[in-house]
Amino acid sequence: MKTPEEMAEYFRSMPSKKRENPYWEFDSETESVKTKLMSITPGVGEKPFSLEQSVSTILMVREFFRRFYESFHTEAQVLCVTREDGEKLNKIGIPVLGQGEIGPYEVTVMVLPQDNHMGTSVIGESLWQERIVNAGIVPILRIHSHHMLDPYQSGTDYSTLNSGTLEMVIGKIFNEELHLCYWLDVPGTDTKAQTFVVTESIIKEDGGERSKFVTIPRVFHSAVKPVDSGFMSKFEPGTVDTGSSAPDRIGGQLPRAAKSMERFKEEYIAENAAEDDD
Repeated sequence: MKTPEEMAEYFRSMPSKKRENPYWEFDSETESVKTKLMSITPGVGEKPFSLEQSVSTILMVREFFRRFYESFHTEAQVLCVTREDGEKLNKIGIPVLGQGEIGPYEVTVMVLPQDNHMGTSVIGESLWQERIVNAGIVPILRIHSHHMLDPYQSGTDYSTLNSGTLEMVIGKIFNEELHLCYWLDVPGTDTKAQTFVVTESIIKEDGGERSKFVTIPRVFHSAVKPVDSGFMSKFEPGTVDTGSSAPDRIGGQLPRAAKSMERFKEEYIAENAAEDDD
């Protein structure tokens, strides 16, 4: 049986099948994620990713994560794809959690076979390559759970989640308010270093409630050398490692052994201590 390092080398040696993401793009000028779906308003083109249209779908996914955590005390993940791609995956036995919207896109939420632990959630690379990449499926969004913890981009998330699309973490899943972190993975770039941490405030009004989202840009990890370590660190240009020494973006997750709970706690404590110092 191959070691995780041998498996990683094996998948790096496979021919790369990369497609331009048809749903999202990263605007380097505004440092924001934008949809590629043109607005129906005359003269208005791509629009920033808006959570308002996505709330009901994200709440559905959070309920699934709650049940999963109650059952196994682990992370879990789902994949949001187009309705057409959802039908393809369902025909080969991939269960459907439900349907909804992510931004302006109608999606089917799929639950792929996964190996889940307290600190990791892993989709088998052979399934990802054969059933997602080779089938020409470009996911609209992947969401995974940080269960009781804050939503943030862990070192494992940064180094192994290479889906080539929008990634999202839901944290503090038993809170009433949503706590999210999202970023866009673009192969050959380091756009995923720019994450967006979102906190929901539920405002009660006469006749109902409404949600208000506060979004804070945050860099947790980067292949770019930091100049200073402030909250919004500046970076030296031209230091992104996109050469052969960096793992290829192979679509899913690079194979790796699950972290021990002790290591997971150490990483989480260290990252949040760094956040408190900022």
